[in-house]
Amino acid sequence: MFRTSRARRGARILLGCALAVAAATAVATGATASTTTSTAGTDHRPGHQPRPDRTVVVAVLPTAPSGALTPAAEKGHEAHDRVLRAFHRIAASAGLASTTQGDYDRNQALLDLTQGTRQPASLYGSDLPQLSLTRTPSGGATWRFASWPDVVRRAHRASVTIEPGLLADSVPGGAVYVGPAEPGPAVVAAADRSGIVGDVSLGSPDTLVARVTDAADRSSLVVVDLPAGDPGLDGVADLVRSTGRGDLVIVLHLPPTPAVRSIGAAPSRFFNQTAIAIHRGGDEPVDAPALLRSATTRQPGLVSLIDVAPTALTHLGIDAPDRMRGQVIRSRGEAVASSLEGARRRWHDVRSGRQAGSLRGIVVGALLVFLVLGAWRGLRAAMAPALRVGGLGLLWWP
Repeated sequence: MFRTSRARRGARILLGCALAVAAATAVATGATASTTTSTAGTDHRPGHQPRPDRTVVVAVLPTAPSGALTPAAEKGHEAHDRVLRAFHRIAASAGLASTTQGDYDRNQALLDLTQGTRQPASLYGSDLPQLSLTRTPSGGATWRFASWPDVVRRAHRASVTIEPGLLADSVPGGAVYVGPAEPGPAVVAAADRSGIVGDVSLGSPDTLVARVTDAADRSSLVVVDLPAGDPGLDGVADLVRSTGRGDLVIVLHLPPTPAVRSIGAAPSRFFNQTAIAIHRGGDEPVDAPALLRSATTRQPGLVSLIDVAPTALTHLGIDAPDRMRGQVIRSRGEAVASSLEGARRRWHDVRSGRQAGSLRGIVVGALLVFLVLGAWRGLRAAMAPALRVGGLGLLWWP
């Protein structure tokens, strides 16, 4: 009996040890699972990381032309661009940016920026869906564009190589958006290819620069909505002063989309060629700002909005995807605001002349097709080919 009792007591001890080990394992497994779920549910981007070695800040100034232009005192001279002149005062490299192909639309310009490529507006076949940022419940991304699938389908109708959101998607951790109490237009540039903006900072304009600095401590790409008017120009100067060594600040003047054929609206050149400035943190102070240029336009002082994405990625040491057709923006020469104002008018006049000439060429070409085929096969048989030639020409007409 004694042996039997000892055997039973030993068995109970072994069983108790086994149950204790199993319970400890279950607790540890449960704790690990709980931690993983909590991390995934809170934010899909790491929150506590060392500050990136380099950061790119893309800031959008939304001032309308009425608040950015001052009529020239000399008759026949181009209006003074207060934004360009503000860039000159802070000694940032400056130039003009070609925004869109076709009628200017700010949302389309921002999408082109994220894509690093663009197509004529006529190829899209439909208007942009409403771009409204909404907050989603916990358990995934925090902010999302509900209409993003429609945006992607519309882009692919123009070209399957277009990928809206490619810029933020190419940066590890994505972008941080910093803006006013309600998300502004620039938030489009912070979306990735899924239409997700993973980190958003909203608040008072008085805290904007401090929030940008905080965002730059945790992300390599920060997108900022500046206030319109003088507060926005002051914000540009504050951003430049707060730029750390290794940081790149790109400021874009993107006014609101004008009403179609509105009376008294500014000429289209003030929307199609807007001011752009670039400042590199840690650069030695200069007496005069440099002139921006890129291989996309091959014009000193003129770059394209699709050049912003490859410029940002190159600064971060990331290879630009092949689907981005823009080129890296360089600085060379001296930027003079009055010269850029005059160049804007000249480039617009040249473009308008080329458009008029190309339209005449399309009409003449279609007419020639109609006459030649009409003499050979009859006027009725020539009608369809002539209309087809004219239609294709108008489709690709800028």
